[in-house]
Amino acid sequence: MPSLSANFMTTTSMDESSDYRGHTGSELSVYSEQPGPYKSQVSIEVRSFEFINSEDKDGTRRAKSHAVKDFKRRQKAEGARFQRLRQSGKKKAIAANPLPNSGEGISYDQVRSSPPVILPSPTLALAGESSVDPFSHFPIQLNSSKDLGLIHHYHSTFIPKPFEIAQCDYSPFRKLIFDVVVKDPAAFLLVVSGAAEDIAVRSKKPVSQQAIIYRAKAMNMINSRMQSPSEFKSDGSISACVLLAGLELLHGSIESYETHMDGLCLIMKLRGGFQVVQKSNPLLAALAAWFDYTGSAGLIGKRRFEFTSCDPTTFSQSIRPPRFTPPLNVTYKTIPKNYTLYEDLMIILDGLENATQLAQEVPQDPEKLHKHTSFLKHIDDDLLRTLAFPAKTTNVFRRFLIEDSFRLAALIYLSGITHCLLDGVLNCDLFINHLHMKVLDASADWGHSIGMILRLLMGGGRVHSQENVYYVMQLMDLAVTMDWSAWKFVRDTLLDYLLHAEICSGVHQSLWLCRMDIVEE
Repeated sequence: MPSLSANFMTTTSMDESSDYRGHTGSELSVYSEQPGPYKSQVSIEVRSFEFINSEDKDGTRRAKSHAVKDFKRRQKAEGARFQRLRQSGKKKAIAANPLPNSGEGISYDQVRSSPPVILPSPTLALAGESSVDPFSHFPIQLNSSKDLGLIHHYHSTFIPKPFEIAQCDYSPFRKLIFDVVVKDPAAFLLVVSGAAEDIAVRSKKPVSQQAIIYRAKAMNMINSRMQSPSEFKSDGSISACVLLAGLELLHGSIESYETHMDGLCLIMKLRGGFQVVQKSNPLLAALAAWFDYTGSAGLIGKRRFEFTSCDPTTFSQSIRPPRFTPPLNVTYKTIPKNYTLYEDLMIILDGLENATQLAQEVPQDPEKLHKHTSFLKHIDDDLLRTLAFPAKTTNVFRRFLIEDSFRLAALIYLSGITHCLLDGVLNCDLFINHLHMKVLDASADWGHSIGMILRLLMGGGRVHSQENVYYVMQLMDLAVTMDWSAWKFVRDTLLDYLLHAEICSGVHQSLWLCRMDIVEE
């Protein structure tokens, strides 16, 4: 077999992108040492390296794009080489230098003096026979660097806000989603569309035409499946329906999420139930349970698959209700502590319980004081972050409104107890009467639940008691029924009360008046 040798006239780079043409005039000369029809010389332009910051997202995308272009160039070169061999009567590819037999010795000087060997990439096959595309396992063909950039954005950047704010690892859930959607073209298109939409949100730009086109293609596929009874209840239909619900959690509304989840339950019923799908396709069932749990965690919808929850006593200081417990077969250790708004409220109530005990203690316990200081810092940091977000009517921003309401209510409570402490005893009726004047409707269901939680707190009760959990769950049930505009009204009302109510006067009110740039007359 003829051998290939390479004479390097300068430092070489594997980057053959057209973006760098003209940077250097160096060449790599590749030729065959064996005489005959195979002897040829090909000049390949070589370009110098460019250093790219690995933490630069744009640089990472460019590097990815260059790698894809380099792959396509090499694939084209392999095809041209194969055609030349066919025309000359040989159908076998030119092989690399043969390795010495195991019995033959090879000296260090021989290694140094031998020209470097160009080995064909194992991922490349001869064009025209069995070309191997590293992206061929995708259910749709990606033809542009923009498409590949969206896949890269999903793998490297996409992360829901609760995970991003808490700096928790989302990769197990990202992998679960991708492992499911890579088997269905409609679901895969929805992931690509979601990545484009996420880029638009992060860059504060309108949704790109690219995202709209991909979503429309996916919807066309789904609608065509609805016409076939067999395809209607297939794994592909289920995965696409799950992804539609998942996208609504990020960029949609409660109504759209509920519609897709109702459709998912209908398809699973036709398949024989969730357990049947779980037995035939565990990954798909795990993804459906994850988005079902996520919707419940954000108080967007009810939990459809509560029976998939893991043991609530293994990872929480108190027993969580099943609807707020992570599903089986997920890495719940990477889930933020306050991922469910139920747990978020319980953490805040736990801090208020500590503050109530601290207010009545003389002298104050240093450990409780340190806990209270840390609690206040978290409340302030959270409010400073979420109050600055622009008002958008999506489920993500609805969650921010709920979180803001919880924290503003906590500051109102902390301000109020300082005015209601008489001879070391908290006057709960005085505080609740002030609230009834402006923000608390005693005749409403939520007014009664809040009043009972306040009485329990100020009376020295335990936050994680069954009695308190009962009233907290009442609030959770009511919260699900409130849309974005209702929660914005609650948030704005509580903020106005904190800034202007007489019972809230003090350090918290003064601080937030300055922060909101309000000057009181």
